[in-house]
Amino acid sequence: MTTSAQPARARKGTRAVAALCLALAGGGCASVPKFKPDKIGAAAVRADAGAEAASRPAPVGPYRIHPMDRLSVLVWGRPELGSQMRDEQGRERRVSRVDEDGAITLPFLGRVPVAGRTVLEVTDLLKERYADLAADAEVEVQLVEFRSAWVYVFGEVPRQGTYTIPPRGLSVLEALAAAGGPIPATAKAHTIFLLRSRGDDTANPTIYQLTISELLDGADLDLAAGDRLYVPPTALASWNRTTWALFLLPIVLTIGLILRY
Repeated sequence: MTTSAQPARARKGTRAVAALCLALAGGGCASVPKFKPDKIGAAAVRADAGAEAASRPAPVGPYRIHPMDRLSVLVWGRPELGSQMRDEQGRERRVSRVDEDGAITLPFLGRVPVAGRTVLEVTDLLKERYADLAADAEVEVQLVEFRSAWVYVFGEVPRQGTYTIPPRGLSVLEALAAAGGPIPATAKAHTIFLLRSRGDDTANPTIYQLTISELLDGADLDLAAGDRLYVPPTALASWNRTTWALFLLPIVLTIGLILRY
């Protein structure tokens, strides 16, 4: 019973190891996307963005706060009501994340509902709440970060990942810099792909081919929420990865045979 169970377990282990190794080996090929640009140049991005903005209804009134936004609260003259964070003028601020229920938590006040309100409305609300603690306190509220606005940078950069768009905006060059910039040894010289979805159709984005040189020459672009930036590899880097995967394949198969017998 024990003897027959061991080969069965060995076969299962062999298949699992082989499948994992093959997946890792195959990743050298599958990890290099092939994008065919729909349009080329920063001018095309601007033209499409302008046309979309013209056809979209204008937002009514100022921005209203959403869950996961970040707010900074400054209480003049009462640092104990602020936070341990100081701004560039050395003033104490409390920076709070709006939770999923639409509230922030402040010292002495506890949870304060802010979602759906404007920054001015939140300022007035906090003045009322702080009145019992400091009647003459001046409150200043700022929107620090739109949590719902993000871009994704991937490809030949050191720090692939999601980056939040701050209230002042985020350009293509700024997003690339945040991701560490194109890797000199493997990134295709000066080429970037911008993938921009329209509405909720994220499966079929418009693909723009851009160059770093045109962006540096004054054509840098502001990114929109949900944009993706892809830095492609050079032909040599792509070939090396494919060759490495093909080199690993017979080794993986040999290891699988050895483990099986």
